[in-house]
Amino acid sequence: MHPSQTPAASPTIGKTLEPTDDTRRRATELNARRLRHGCLPLVPDGNLGMLASQHARYVADTGTLTHLSSEGQDPGARVRDSGIEARGVGETVARGREARRWSSEVGDPASDCDVTRIGVGYGEGRCTVIAPVVGCLVSAGRIRVEIYTAR
Repeated sequence: MHPSQTPAASPTIGKTLEPTDDTRRRATELNARRLRHGCLPLVPDGNLGMLASQHARYVADTGTLTHLSSEGQDPGARVRDSGIEARGVGETVARGREARRWSSEVGDPASDCDVTRIGVGYGEGRCTVIAPVVGCLVSAGRIRVEIYTAR
């Protein structure tokens, strides 16, 4: 099994992780917009951030913008299996200007007041080298994954 295909969910069960600076920054950006909609601020969540980072690395390694893990789990299943309780789950997977959104029971985290928590992770795409002089033939680039939940 490739390292990017290891199950992502189990390491968070029973642990509370500190959110990363990336997660805190994104929550701050979204909270400015949420205020205009009368929503409470999003809480940066380290456990969601860890799940987002693991999925971002998987997406970067495979070069496909997908919401499914190597085991075929959607974001809701990954969050549930990690032990995080949530009424709804949403995920955005992005590379540059290209983004794909998936959600179950939640809307846009910038305007859906039911969304309460967010985690952000990044993965760097690997290159398929055709010759040392030529460089990358294909690179997934920098991948951003945001996972957000409603309680």
